[in-house]
Amino acid sequence: MRKVHLMLLLAMLCLFPGIIYAQANQSASISNQWIEVVFNKTTGELQRLINKKTGENVLKNWSAKKSMPFGLLVRKGNEKAQLVTAPGTENVKDNKQLAVGVKLDTEVDGTSVIQIRYPQLFTEKGILNILAEVTVRIPKNSKESFWSMSLSNQEDNCTIDDVRFPCFFGVYLGDTWKDDELVYPYHSGEKILNPVESYEKGSASIGWRWQDYKYTYKAGASTAIKDKDDLYFREFKYSPRLSMMWLDYYDQNGGLYMASYEDKPGMAAIRAETPGKDMPGMGFYMIKNPDLKKGQSWQSHNYSVALHPGDWHWAADQYRNWKHQSLQKYLKPYLTPDWFSKSPGLVAHYDFKYQNGSVVHRFKDLPRLLKEAKEMGLNHLLLSGWHVDGFDNGFPMYTPDPELGTEAEFIKYIKEVNDAGGHVMFYLNSRLFNMKYTDLKDKIDLWAVKNEKGENRVEKYGNGNISFAVMCPNYSGWQNQMFNTIQYLVKKAGAHGIYLDQLGMGTPELCFNKAHHHEHDRWIDGQMQLLERVHQDITVPEASEKDKQVAIIFEGASDNYGNYASGQLISTFSHYFTGAFPELYRYTFPGQTLVDMVYPSKNQVMRPVHISRVSKEMIDHSFLLGNYLWAYDLEEDNSFRNDPEMMAYLKQVISLRKAWLSKFANALFRDDLGLETGKSAIVAKHFDLQKGKLITVKNVSGKKWELMVDTYGKKVTRVMLYNMSGGEVSIPFKQVSYKNKPYLRIESKSERLAFLHFSY
Repeated sequence: MRKVHLMLLLAMLCLFPGIIYAQANQSASISNQWIEVVFNKTTGELQRLINKKTGENVLKNWSAKKSMPFGLLVRKGNEKAQLVTAPGTENVKDNKQLAVGVKLDTEVDGTSVIQIRYPQLFTEKGILNILAEVTVRIPKNSKESFWSMSLSNQEDNCTIDDVRFPCFFGVYLGDTWKDDELVYPYHSGEKILNPVESYEKGSASIGWRWQDYKYTYKAGASTAIKDKDDLYFREFKYSPRLSMMWLDYYDQNGGLYMASYEDKPGMAAIRAETPGKDMPGMGFYMIKNPDLKKGQSWQSHNYSVALHPGDWHWAADQYRNWKHQSLQKYLKPYLTPDWFSKSPGLVAHYDFKYQNGSVVHRFKDLPRLLKEAKEMGLNHLLLSGWHVDGFDNGFPMYTPDPELGTEAEFIKYIKEVNDAGGHVMFYLNSRLFNMKYTDLKDKIDLWAVKNEKGENRVEKYGNGNISFAVMCPNYSGWQNQMFNTIQYLVKKAGAHGIYLDQLGMGTPELCFNKAHHHEHDRWIDGQMQLLERVHQDITVPEASEKDKQVAIIFEGASDNYGNYASGQLISTFSHYFTGAFPELYRYTFPGQTLVDMVYPSKNQVMRPVHISRVSKEMIDHSFLLGNYLWAYDLEEDNSFRNDPEMMAYLKQVISLRKAWLSKFANALFRDDLGLETGKSAIVAKHFDLQKGKLITVKNVSGKKWELMVDTYGKKVTRVMLYNMSGGEVSIPFKQVSYKNKPYLRIESKSERLAFLHFSY
């Protein structure tokens, strides 16, 4: 028996030069002055993740149900998939061939490297012939460590569906989890205080019905749900509904940053979970779907893991720096049309033809609708339900509905809007095909996303009798359908913009349609190809050079698609009461524009009452962040014209935003960095300009306030205050020393919303 074990050891040494083989309970580690990672030499389990500046191990609550640093979801034949992890000590004791190999190295530039080789993997049903290797690199003087993993599947009749890596469990910071915060990139961002308890607490459900649509809204601590293992979790795919592939978990002393650094990103996911307060600690991991069969190998990209000082802004800076470098490798710059850059918002008309067939407007109404929008201070119209069979029904029959007017009238009245200084944008759904069009069944089946069984992916919206097949963006047929529709609307009909619903919000799908000949997880590629084709090949006829680009808004926010868009619709109202935090995306990509819906406070039935009650607060927040306003005008269902008081307020906000855009374009959002409000009951946000600085201020109390502003060494010559009523006044300021740095102290009084401009 000893001879067999010796032969196995010699074989591993040959396969893995530099291997270290040791007895159980011994550890291997690498570190620099910021971070240390410690593994069990025998099992390859991650034991500690240590902040070297404080000496704190952030992995505080061990569970026998959890293993680090990876988990694989593996299927044998038709058996139910099982989770496979690094072997435990008892597994290795009983099966010596499971013992891992460990290699330590230091590269020429001082980077410390640890490689762990798992020659086989353990399950209760037997050993799997799957080779896994984990590599962690810690560069000298870096707060970041870089983790990667490779797999070789040599197991008969076996598929690796999911890779969960890197995994960290039982995490909290300092002496208690109660003051920890989590920023998670769901739909532009959410921020949850004390997620251990907030996830467990959950939210109340609020049901709402509008027309044939049945909604459930959430209000409370978080929208985490409970899984079969009694874990409360948030898990979403990228991209969408995750806007970015990073999260940060932090307290007042620093945080844990995790990010995926995949240059040409495929589909992925991030999971955050907790058992709750009775076993406090958070779990985090990234997910990929390699669909790895026998004889196939897989190599991950790098994942960043850092223990850092400061809050989430540090993490956002790291991710932005990496993403910009990554995007430069394959993304061409896109310029937003000038008219959009100077516009504060749009008026959305979803009431041409509804899903149920009812008609409110016809094409001849367009000039009047522009006039009504201009009375609000806007000249941008978004039209939905304009096509055959209407909204949420006639997808993708994107030709003018005869019940609304002829094609000639369609084109005529769009031209009248354009000639009057307006801009028309049309709604298109980027991913759905109504299956009622049975004469097009062959086309639907050819273009559709299919699962591994060859079944079409089907979804329902509104009326439960209407089914939509989800189209694959990588298949040329569907991509050409969308491209040709956009070309028709811009080149022939006279549109200045397109709204692509669901592009950044609808669930991305793994596609196994054998007719498509693409990798199963490349959903993102197809969406980007469509956007790039539009910008390369379609321009607005007879427009000036600065307005030739087609304005594109899409639903959701995505760091993959954002550079192709004039705006990204984030719909903060949908999770306003459960941690919505659009600052996360806005700060990470400050040059991109977010679009947000605003609502009247009275006499609207499209959304539930609790959303109407925070109408003014949502308008305020959009202004503070410099967001593009989306205001519906749905006659009786959702219109500011039915709420005169809130209409008057919205007009004031629009006027103030127009003053901002006309004078100070290209402002880069810096959140509240460099601002100290002290005891003043104001909210302030900071924007960098090419020459100067802009600060938005919300002052609900109407009282005098004090604001401390870090000038970052710049000499300020003048500060101007712009109020909602149209007032513009120079205000005094004083240079002071604050936190051992030069600051400006400003004491002033402003209306509910205002902005300050600093001249250098």
